[in-house]
Amino acid sequence: MTKTTKKDIPKDEPQVVKEARKELKLIGSIRPHRGHSLFKMNKEGVFKVSEEDLEEYYDYSAKRRKKKLIIEEDTIYVSALNKKNATRKFNQMLASNQ
Repeated sequence: MTKTTKKDIPKDEPQVVKEARKELKLIGSIRPHRGHSLFKMNKEGVFKVSEEDLEEYYDYSAKRRKKKLIIEEDTIYVSALNKKNATRKFNQMLASNQ
């Protein structure tokens, strides 16, 4: 049985590349106040965060189910009672950043 080396493999032949492990970074955290909802704002407007934007997982240390928000690019999130208050908070955030 002969041993193959890198020199024996032609360069035209595709090689299997290991996929890089997906790294998760903590961008920030937000916990809505009691009675409040999460709202998101992007270029299209202000929207209430739906169940589709949340990912459910089981936390073994707390022994209960938790939900994680799937973050979208170029989107700001805020906790507010209704859409009107969310819009006001977004405007304050944008005014303070300029």
